[in-house]
Amino acid sequence: MKNQILDEPIHNSFSDLLEKGETIIWEGSPKLNLSYFNQILKKPSRHLFEIILAILFLTVYLITFIGPMGGTIFFFSLVIIQHFWVNYKNSTKKKTRYAISQKRIFFYFESQTKTIHSIDFTELRNFQIIQNKYDLKTSTFFLIVKDPTTITFSTYNFKNNELRHQPTLELIENHKSVAQLIRQGIQQNN
Repeated sequence: MKNQILDEPIHNSFSDLLEKGETIIWEGSPKLNLSYFNQILKKPSRHLFEIILAILFLTVYLITFIGPMGGTIFFFSLVIIQHFWVNYKNSTKKKTRYAISQKRIFFYFESQTKTIHSIDFTELRNFQIIQNKYDLKTSTFFLIVKDPTTITFSTYNFKNNELRHQPTLELIENHKSVAQLIRQGIQQNN
């Protein structure tokens, strides 16, 4: 094993892949906190009907079928399960990072392959920004590639827990400044 030659070099940071004269001009990751319960707590007026309905359903269920002690255990079990699920989703997001240089956009997905992928600005036609409806501070960038068959990786939709075959930057804060950098990169490299 000591004398084996690896097929592909191992890269642990974006700077390992930079060409001469290329620098990272932006680096970020998805904003954490996708918990539905946290969204309800942040803006309860938006979810008032759901809150009232949930309280009524839980009250009727506890009184009718379980009794006071069983209902308490059931409720706290749901809270604990929700806590661990949110932490699991957040750990995946913590391992996802993005970077932009003058020539390309980098993607790091530790949960998939623990490698860094990139898309040159010359491969991009345009991009679209979709604002997150529950957290207006974040947006998702959909990168429109000239030839989609050249993309050999998938990005992750954290909101729906699905892979996306179209490259995206998910749940990005300060979307205006990031959009400006991507727009400049496409214009300068095409």
